[in-house]
Amino acid sequence: MKFIVVDDEEVNLIITRRLLKDVLKVEEISTYQNPGEALRFLKNYAGAETVSVFLDLNMPVISGWDFLDFFSHFDNNVKSCVHIYIVSSSIDPADKTKALTHPNVISFISKPLTKAFIAENFCNLTS
Repeated sequence: MKFIVVDDEEVNLIITRRLLKDVLKVEEISTYQNPGEALRFLKNYAGAETVSVFLDLNMPVISGWDFLDFFSHFDNNVKSCVHIYIVSSSIDPADKTKALTHPNVISFISKPLTKAFIAENFCNLTS
């Protein structure tokens, strides 16, 4: 399993990377402050492994919502192996509802991401 973290704030990239390494003992974690770079990587992804994307909503230039709009036009072969988790500081219930009803979103996680969430949702997938 591969992991991608998309967040414009470097501190959130560092924290999420550290949590994934500590809990899951994985080394292959790509981080992007520029959502466009993450979209370019995913659009051309031809790997056999599932990719879990931790996506922030509130980013300048390309928001998490814009990211999801672009992603929804990708080839179904790509979309089927990419699992998107929204990780947001938004307290707006409409954001959570919108995210959870989006066909490409697996879950909505309120920041900060926790060791418990990672352990509960990924430990059995990486063992």
